[in-house]
Amino acid sequence: MPPPARDTAARIADTRARLEGDVDCWVSTADEAGVPHLVPLSFLWTDGRILVSTAERSATARNLRRGGHARVALGHTRDVVMVDVVVETIELA
Repeated sequence: MPPPARDTAARIADTRARLEGDVDCWVSTADEAGVPHLVPLSFLWTDGRILVSTAERSATARNLRRGGHARVALGHTRDVVMVDVVVETIELA
């Protein structure tokens, strides 16, 4: 028998712990034709933002710049957190 569903306060606390403690996530984007693209990336939770880094010429970077949004998944298959994000790109010198 599966455990009972967590209440909202527990889910929020578990999500915060995952954001602060995990280091890997899945990032989902789409190209101009709407074809999905899913990649694993490392992330840092800082100042209320999920920070990821990828090569400037990668499909992920192109999709993020063009689309302006993405979906990030954290956690394990049976306890995943899905976060819809607005993208802010930072170009490094």
